[in-house]
Amino acid sequence: MLADCGDPGAPDPEAHDRLGGNCIVSAMTVKSVIFEPEASRVWISTGVAPTGLGPYVDVDYSWDGPVGRVELPASPALDEGRWATPQAAAMRGYVAVTRAHLEGASPIEVRAMLERVVAATPSGPNYRFLAAIFAISAGDFAGAARHLGRALEREQGSYRRALCLLWQARALSACGRESEAARARKQLIRVPAVEGVAALQKAGAREAVGALSRLRTVVPDVFLIDAALPGVGV
Repeated sequence: MLADCGDPGAPDPEAHDRLGGNCIVSAMTVKSVIFEPEASRVWISTGVAPTGLGPYVDVDYSWDGPVGRVELPASPALDEGRWATPQAAAMRGYVAVTRAHLEGASPIEVRAMLERVVAATPSGPNYRFLAAIFAISAGDFAGAARHLGRALEREQGSYRRALCLLWQARALSACGRESEAARARKQLIRVPAVEGVAALQKAGAREAVGALSRLRTVVPDVFLIDAALPGVGV
């Protein structure tokens, strides 16, 4: 369960290529523990973030007997087959993106890292969304629209789909493709209004009069896979 990449707000059969957003696995998980009280055992992760993916070392414990210390052997090597997949490479790349962003790397640097992540798993909608947001911050609105179009091929959950449509409309409008932006806004209005969607729909309707002038000030959330415009809120 600690390695679950499924997002309940964006159900799809290919959750193995998601990391971030509303899933259990998070790029900032630095310690994962599994308790088995019936077996007097605890499993402790020893890998790098996200630690929910392992590997784990098992530690037996007892409440009676002398107190002492036991040295355990090093964790077994990672399953090379499991971690040699494109999804695993993208996952590690995404973790590096979050770290670089938090440490103050420039949006240009972070964008280049995200493009490599997308190249490893082109179908990953979360990576596509973040790549689009950093493309917007660099002024590449056409590139952002392409990423969001690919993300929308996968996103069927109401909130994630509405989020992509809002930002796609913004990017298309910013590069002068108003008829396509209008279509995206119409699709946005038709998204079922689950929690959070109404605010996105309201923002889309409010911006239908033309391109936003502050798009490049976008503030990305690399962990929740979201973004906001200062003064707008979404």
